[in-house]
Amino acid sequence: MGGVTGMWLGINASYRLHKLVLSSTAAKIGNADTWNARIEAVRKGGMKAIAPATMERWFTARFASASRKPSSASRKW
Repeated sequence: MGGVTGMWLGINASYRLHKLVLSSTAAKIGNADTWNARIEAVRKGGMKAIAPATMERWFTARFASASRKPSSASRKW
């Protein structure tokens, strides 16, 4: 689950949680310009339009350059 979702659950539905650990997250992620650019890119070109940049944000260059086959999930973008 994402950090923002976890924070929301902690505030609005804490009765559903036994414990909550939030790590490497923030109450605000990105800004309106960044999100609007991503939304527009997806509307015009689908998830394929933002998949490479998303993968670069989530995975280190070392991990990405390792000789691993991408998962079928990542190829579906």
